[in-house]
Amino acid sequence: MTTTSPKRFKNKFLSFIKEDAVDLCGIAHFVKYNRDLAIPLVKPRGSTLRICGQDGTVYEGDEEQLEAWKDYYLPERMEMEVIGAIDDFPCDAFGLQLVLLLGEDGRVFAYEDELLHLVALNLRDLFQCGMVFPGKETFKLGECFEEPTEEEYQEMMESDEVKKMKKLHLEFRQSLENELRNTMKDIAQSPNVDMQKQVGSEDFTSSIKQRIQEQSLICRCKMENGDKLECPYRGLHQANHGLILSS
Repeated sequence: MTTTSPKRFKNKFLSFIKEDAVDLCGIAHFVKYNRDLAIPLVKPRGSTLRICGQDGTVYEGDEEQLEAWKDYYLPERMEMEVIGAIDDFPCDAFGLQLVLLLGEDGRVFAYEDELLHLVALNLRDLFQCGMVFPGKETFKLGECFEEPTEEEYQEMMESDEVKKMKKLHLEFRQSLENELRNTMKDIAQSPNVDMQKQVGSEDFTSSIKQRIQEQSLICRCKMENGDKLECPYRGLHQANHGLILSS
């Protein structure tokens, strides 16, 4: 492992970080060109960041692992690039190697055996203040897919977005009810016997469904015959808490 002027190296590294964006492609090229260069960290004391891409870590060739880092830890998918590793670090990481990744939002993460640690707010923070380990935040594998707690669920249901969805849901239910009621009334008052027989026919049911699905808002309300139609508000209940919205 070779060394270089820390200040010169840091400035080059930071040149890929803009105010509102991170040039991950530029970072990847820079890391590849400067592989195995070493830069001491302020903390943890005695730690050295060895610059390398994924091919310089214990996860060399494991493309699924890189996708897992992007998809299975943070609340939302984030593009990342491996920027280096800290070798022989006392932790539970495979091979005692912490892999450092730079996210597209500029944050720096370290991977330790199914845990993703937020170790620095950005590269400048990493170089000036060092690495915080365990991280400022820690994300477990698959945590982003877990169901919310009761408190989180209640907070979500009180949000303006969900309240708007609920309002649209109720308005659509009412319009659907009025439409069906008027249709049934027209048929009942019609002197055409054949038309009255159509009420329970499959063609009639399909026609009603088609008219509903052409609306801009699709509702997952339970109809009398047991059929269901999509509704974002009801879907939110079911997906996040297994509840059924009452009419």
